[in-house]
Amino acid sequence: AWAWDLKFLVAKLLFCFGIGLAVYAACRNLPVALLLTFSSAFIGFFAYRFNHPAFFSVCYAPWLLVCWLEITQAPTARAAGTWSAYLVLSSWTELNSGTAKEAYMLLLALHACGFLIFLAVPTSLRAKKLVHVCVAGLVLTLLASPVWLTFFEALSKAYVPYKEAALAYQIQPGLFIGLFDDIFYRALNPLWLVFNPSVNFLVLLGSLFALSYFRRLWRNRIFVVIAVSVVASVALIFGIVP
Repeated sequence: AWAWDLKFLVAKLLFCFGIGLAVYAACRNLPVALLLTFSSAFIGFFAYRFNHPAFFSVCYAPWLLVCWLEITQAPTARAAGTWSAYLVLSSWTELNSGTAKEAYMLLLALHACGFLIFLAVPTSLRAKKLVHVCVAGLVLTLLASPVWLTFFEALSKAYVPYKEAALAYQIQPGLFIGLFDDIFYRALNPLWLVFNPSVNFLVLLGSLFALSYFRRLWRNRIFVVIAVSVVASVALIFGIVP
């Protein structure tokens, strides 16, 4: 039992540290990065999934974005190669975090976001960095072949309740405010025994500031790519895309 407690604690520390590094890599603002590092431990998701394998999938996920940001901004090909190796390690960790749905969707979404950042942001040695990234992808594909081959073989034979379209559930757009605190999900649906995960009010405050400074931030390509990725995720979560 104590080993599992320790694993949950270490995973949460990795999540906070990863969030802080991602923020610092994106904006190079240490106070903001520290603020997000400490506040990220107190998001609604951790009350929603406090003893579920998805806990680890979410906790390891920020490191994917950290690696992509560092590869994009690396001053030398050698530094990009080092971060590409870390990208393999973080992808391998995410792949084996303990879930299928959450881990694989996070892998796809964050790699897509990171690769778009790599393409959109001006960077030196782009061709050499792209070679490092492609080699890292090949290494990961070969290294993880026992995992993903087994997954696809099981997928063709498995049965889950989610195959029934009537059981699929998306949050209605009117509950968007619940994204920032799960109390709104429960207040508007007091009879529900199941609520939904959320972040916290600090993220809401940051989002409002982003809207206030939208014209300035729109010139920041990292912001644009992450914003587009967030909009795509929100469209799936809140039923805009059925």
